Amino acid sequence: MGPVGGITVSPNKPPLLLGQTVSFRGNLGSIALPLVTSVGPLTQLFSFFERAYEPGFILLSKIFGNVLPRTAITRNSAERKEVLFNELTQGSTLFVMLPLGSAVANHIQQWFSGIPARQISGQNAVTLAGLKGLERQRVLIAKLGKSLGVSALIASMLVATTYLRNYRTIRRTGFSDYKQVVGLGGSKVPTAEDRKQADTAAQKNLRIIQGLLVGGLAAMLGTMAAAGWIARRGNLMLKPGGFFNPERLEHLFKDWAFVGKHSNQINAVQKSAKQSLWVWGVPSYLGWFLGCRDQYEVIEQASKFGTFLLGYITTPRLVKALMERVDAKVLDKAARFKPLNYGKVLETVSKEAPELMQPLLKHLNTRNALALAVNLVVVGAMPVVFNQFFTAWRYRREQADKSEKMHSQQMDSRSATFVPQGQSEESVFFRRKSFQDWGKS
Repeated sequence: MGPVGGITVSPNKPPLLLGQTVSFRGNLGSIALPLVTSVGPLTQLFSFFERAYEPGFILLSKIFGNVLPRTAITRNSAERKEVLFNELTQGSTLFVMLPLGSAVANHIQQWFSGIPARQISGQNAVTLAGLKGLERQRVLIAKLGKSLGVSALIASMLVATTYLRNYRTIRRTGFSDYKQVVGLGGSKVPTAEDRKQADTAAQKNLRIIQGLLVGGLAAMLGTMAAAGWIARRGNLMLKPGGFFNPERLEHLFKDWAFVGKHSNQINAVQKSAKQSLWVWGVPSYLGWFLGCRDQYEVIEQASKFGTFLLGYITTPRLVKALMERVDAKVLDKAARFKPLNYGKVLETVSKEAPELMQPLLKHLNTRNALALAVNLVVVGAMPVVFNQFFTAWRYRREQADKSEKMHSQQMDSRSATFVPQGQSEESVFFRRKSFQDWGKS
């Protein structure tokens, strides 16, 4: 049988057994996955993301926590198009530019540091195996510099996507204020003054985008150049008494270097929460805060950020603790296989304790699916619904207060001009003021 959808399938091979791996070679390269005929679609999905595409859990979290609820629960088509555009540009920046930028950075770092690109880009467990002393430290600092440099570029690009969103919305709607974009500004057709303000805001957003991209590129090259200089002159700063002593360098590498299957991949949220938070979460919300167009958007972003931290930090721990309590008996029997993951269950447990394979897969699937469901509600839907009600209530209240104030001023103006015959303006003023003070008491 020939290629099907970019994957070559051969029917003449002998049947594969449980626990064996099958290699798929297609247009995007080859992927080796375990073949287990009795696993369900959830296992196949989660196992694929864990083994073949490590940032996949971040992708799933972003889809369920951001894209689906925020595009489905919107106030009008203008907001829906804006949210969808922003999510697509952010997603493509993180999941496309991150591996592409890292692949290019490997060769740049080779030029800066003298370390071969294949050693910088290769799987960490392989490229660092057998390296000791100064040689190991030079490779560590080169990998770390590449990771931090690419992270700086991606962070600046994530912030820039917010201003790109603002620019596109301005050109498409003619409004520069957030409340007008979401339908709270009154008129749906921009006036000449609105368009004048929009043109000024559009030019400002373009300048900020250009500055962020240039600054991010400069930060990446500067970080990598500094790391390359240290790697070439390791005897100056990598010695035991130097700033990048072995203990400190190993600690920095563990926390901040790309430690995925390959060094151009970031780990899933569950594996490297600190790195994912700083590479993805913080730049995204920093851009949303900096790009706020009025006070209404500031408050909405604050509530989204609060629920993001709740769902990102608290929810995974609560779900994990709950599932460990529910499946305590099964997990006790599989204690020797911890920490659990799909690869270990499908390859090791299936051979050594096959009776535990299905219960453990069910445990992992339920834990991941429940985390995504909670993420959908807590991070995605809940702040969006709250923001819509609260912003609308706050806008109506401010409009009512403004109308009441204008009405009061008109009444004061009218009464101030009426002076009964035979009375002075001073007597009318003091009598009216005394009546108002009595009403407040």
